[in-house]
Amino acid sequence: MRDLKPRVRLRVWLYHDETKDAKLEEGKRHAHGILVVPEELVLEWPHEELPLIEIEQKTLALAPRADYLDGFRQIRKEVGCYDELHAHGVTGKQWGKREECATKVLGLACDFLRHKGPNGELPAPFFRFGVLFFPPKTPRLRDYYAGDDAERTLQYLETLLRMAIKGILHYGFTGLEHVFSGVEVEVLGLVLDGEEHLRRPVDQSRVIERLRWELRPGLTIAPDFGIRAVDSNPGMYSPGTRDHEDSELIQVADLLLGAVRFIAEGSYRGICPPEGSPPSLHEKLDEANEKRAWVYRAFCDLLKKSAERSAKSPKAWMNSGHYRSISLSRAELVEGQWQFYPVEWVIDEEERLLVPLFPRG
Repeated sequence: MRDLKPRVRLRVWLYHDETKDAKLEEGKRHAHGILVVPEELVLEWPHEELPLIEIEQKTLALAPRADYLDGFRQIRKEVGCYDELHAHGVTGKQWGKREECATKVLGLACDFLRHKGPNGELPAPFFRFGVLFFPPKTPRLRDYYAGDDAERTLQYLETLLRMAIKGILHYGFTGLEHVFSGVEVEVLGLVLDGEEHLRRPVDQSRVIERLRWELRPGLTIAPDFGIRAVDSNPGMYSPGTRDHEDSELIQVADLLLGAVRFIAEGSYRGICPPEGSPPSLHEKLDEANEKRAWVYRAFCDLLKKSAERSAKSPKAWMNSGHYRSISLSRAELVEGQWQFYPVEWVIDEEERLLVPLFPRG
């Protein structure tokens, strides 16, 4: 049978987290983080053009969301940690069960941020993660939005949320023609970390409905798409319930966004990725940032891998299973129009660190 590329169909959920006032060289920036988690993944190999003697129906299916949650539960059991995992909770200098659990959960997430296995095997989980940095406010809010100042700010944040969703969907699920004959994605819903907007529910029309007409072919919003909020504290829910599972995945989005902020702010300088043996339980480290570097090591290694392979051979990087799995960018309002700039990473070997490059408009 000829070596044909499969078509992949995915039904995905979006998990959102946000961070405010990240201290970048360009000034303070807010950021939306979007973790894309496939509930269902189906691979289908085409066969209609094959000679009759070679026809072979071949379909493979995965449930990546369920598989990840199984791994998450196993990690909690092994470590003996059932606390909330939060980037803001990675403080102090002592290494405890929470840090051990967060490290392994983040490492598992990085393993799932791939569309093919380490040796090119299919299928793979196909997680995606995107971050969009943007100015905390713009002096032209009154020109674009109605209502009082607080309402205009909410509408501004919702507009950027839509842009963040559109960005990771377009980036993460296109440009893969060398692997798949086609990629089809249906977005089932958006899960928020609690009632993040506080004043009112998220405006689904502003955030989602416009996307129905803006997405590229192959990307669709489910007819019954919904926005829901869960608390990131899993102790609020009974294990095994949908809310408990979504709470666990919100924590993963939080840790990934925390890793991006940690690296982008330069807190990692000289220590990320760290070298040597991982800390042992109850070990006291020299500084809190050293502990954070160990927690975020898997994600830092992934960015380093991206930077190294992209610089050495863009073609070789295209063949990586992690290719296009992470999108980091910033948005700026330039002369009344939004401009988007990809965040690239270079490696300073002498200082042993990753340097984020935020291109200027």
